[in-house]
Amino acid sequence: MTKALGRAKTYSLLATTSLSTLGGSMLGIYISAYLMDMHVSTFLLSLYFSVGGISTILFSRFWGFLSDYYGKRKTLVVTFSLLSLIVSLGYLFVNDPEKFVLVAFVSSVIGMGASPAMFTLISELSSRRGTVFGYFGTMSGIMSTMGMIIGGYVGDHFEKFMSVTLALLFNLMAVTVFTASYKERESTTIPFKEALKKAARDGFNYFNVAKIHILPIIAVGALISLGSGATVTAFRMKTYEMVSEFKSLYGLVYSGGAIGGAISSMFYGRLCDRIGSRKLIIAALSMYIPYL
Repeated sequence: MTKALGRAKTYSLLATTSLSTLGGSMLGIYISAYLMDMHVSTFLLSLYFSVGGISTILFSRFWGFLSDYYGKRKTLVVTFSLLSLIVSLGYLFVNDPEKFVLVAFVSSVIGMGASPAMFTLISELSSRRGTVFGYFGTMSGIMSTMGMIIGGYVGDHFEKFMSVTLALLFNLMAVTVFTASYKERESTTIPFKEALKKAARDGFNYFNVAKIHILPIIAVGALISLGSGATVTAFRMKTYEMVSEFKSLYGLVYSGGAIGGAISSMFYGRLCDRIGSRKLIIAALSMYIPYL
C-alpha cells in the first residue's frame, strides 16, 4: 500500500467514524432522555442501556466470522450500516417504551455487522495498531462529546421527529462518505450465502469459545460489565433527575466520559505498542476496578 493510498484510506475511515459516532451519540443521549421523560421503570431503562452489551454477547462472534469468511469488508460496512439506519427510523413511529427498546436492540444487532469489518480495515492501516486505534479513539471521543451536547440541545428545542432525523442524517452522511471515498478492490473466496452459513455454524458454537487461557479475561470482563452497567444506569438516572428541564445540560454532563476518552486514547494507544496489551490491561484494571 502506497503512502498516498494509505493516507486516503485513513482520512476516509476517520471521516466515517467521526460522522457515525456523532450521529450515534446524538441519538443515544436523546432517546435515553426521552425514555426518562416517560417515567419508564428502572428495569426497562437498564434494559435499554444494556442493549449494546447484550447484542455483543449474542452476535459479535457471528459477525466476526462473517467478516473473515466473506472478505468484502467495505460491502459489509455499507450494507449493515444502511440496514441499521433503516431500522432506527422506527424511533419516529413508535411511542411505547418497550418498542423503543426493541428498535434499539434490532438496530444494534444489525449495525454490529459492520463493526468487525470496520475494525479490520482500521487495523490494516499500520503495523502499530495500538497507536492507530488510539488516534481513532481520540477522534471518537471528541465527536461523541459533541454529539451528546448537540443531541441535548436539539432535544431542548425540537420534537422527537427533528431530533431523531438529524441524528440519522449524520449516520447517512457517514455511509455516503465511506462509499464514495474508501477505495479498495474487494475479493472473496466463497459466496455470501455460504459465508453466512459457515459464520452461523462457527459463530453460535459457544462450546468452543471457552479456552482455558482466556477464561480469566472472560470472567473479569463479565464482572466489569456488570459493575459498569449498574453505574451507567444509576448515574444517568440521577443526573437527569437533577437537570431534567435541560437536556443540553444532561448531554454536557454525560459527555465527561467521552472527553476523558478523547484525552487518554492516544496515550494508551502508544503505551500499548510499547509495553504490550497484557500489561496495559492489568494496569487499566487496577485503576478501573476501584473506581467502580
